[in-house]
Amino acid sequence: MSLSQIMLTSTKLLTWSVFAIQLIGTLASPAVPLPLEVVHAEVASASEAEELVLTPAGKFPKSQVHEVPGGGRVEHDGETVHILSANGTTVSTAEFANLKRSTLERRNLPNGYVVLAYWSEGSIGNPINRFTSTWTVPDIPQSITGQTIFIFNGLEPSVGDAILQPVLQWGPSAAGGGNYWSIASWWVGPAGVFYTTPLGVTVGSSLTGVMTLESITTPNGVTTYNYNSVFSGFPLSSLSISSTRELPLAFEALEIYNTQSATGLPRGRTEMRDIDIVRRDGSRPSVSWVPTSNSANGFGVQIVANGVPHGRVDLIYPNQ
Repeated sequence: MSLSQIMLTSTKLLTWSVFAIQLIGTLASPAVPLPLEVVHAEVASASEAEELVLTPAGKFPKSQVHEVPGGGRVEHDGETVHILSANGTTVSTAEFANLKRSTLERRNLPNGYVVLAYWSEGSIGNPINRFTSTWTVPDIPQSITGQTIFIFNGLEPSVGDAILQPVLQWGPSAAGGGNYWSIASWWVGPAGVFYTTPLGVTVGSSLTGVMTLESITTPNGVTTYNYNSVFSGFPLSSLSISSTRELPLAFEALEIYNTQSATGLPRGRTEMRDIDIVRRDGSRPSVSWVPTSNSANGFGVQIVANGVPHGRVDLIYPNQ
């Protein structure tokens, strides 16, 4: 695939991870020279001059990125988005965003998804009720140059234009952060970007990202899926959202931005372990992860165990 074809694809797709799957495959080709010019998941508003801020789905206009109080939720009412506190009080409202992609950026390492594994059995009338993964906070990168690293499990609708994700972050983003590891839940979709306040965590800590389908309701006759994302043991990372679409597409992923070399990343690998997926009726599906990574730059992914409740996917960093 030529660079012009990649650019054309990026303008047509409104997907983050599905697009990343295609992009990683392109970057893995040894014919692509370094430094790489890559399309990454940036979006632009109608006003191209508006400041863009970094999220786990790329860069978005600042006006379309919103903080949600810990334990709060996001609800849509027509063209209005309501941000509610944990007790149900409306904290703020925002207009439904109209997001689109842009642009190219040159880096020594690519921006965006560099390692991921995905799985879905589609919408079968028995949706994913709970998706959990456990991993350990990695060591601090050897080189600190303003880079941002996101590690997460996530759920998306089949068309891939939104993602719910409990995210471990190194470095700065729209939510804050710095030269330390922190956690937050994020909901990224056509309506905008929503996140909980980041909470600092220490190297070596064990984290479990949990996404749960709390209920299915039919307000005004419209089927609505009510999801929650949280890190177990960190209630202030809880974020609840309502979607008119099921989220059947599961991911384990590593995403990077502004990383100048391999020394700006952790060493070795991050083990996404004890992966479990439970359907609404309590049954567990037969899971077979599809791996993809930017191997041209030394990234890798190893499917150690497909089965649930003790699945394992290793996200592998380049040698340093």
